[in-house]
Amino acid sequence: MSFHYSNFGAFSSSLQTFADLNGYVPGLNDGHEEMSWDAMTSWDDESWSAFVADAIVATERAASALGEWRQSGA
Repeated sequence: MSFHYSNFGAFSSSLQTFADLNGYVPGLNDGHEEMSWDAMTSWDDESWSAFVADAIVATERAASALGEWRQSGA
């Protein structure tokens, strides 16, 4: 399920690369046709799968960093 990259606050900078025109980052089972991309962006199954896999890794890293920050009490 997609989410807005700003959900991660200061830890969202690495997620902006994966955000569509409205700021949503794809997740598992999201299709490119469900999101807003500029007219110059085209996807095939392979490139979309690779993009989503990279977005998931970036999301996990951002979530981990946010979690560590919260636990530190900063």
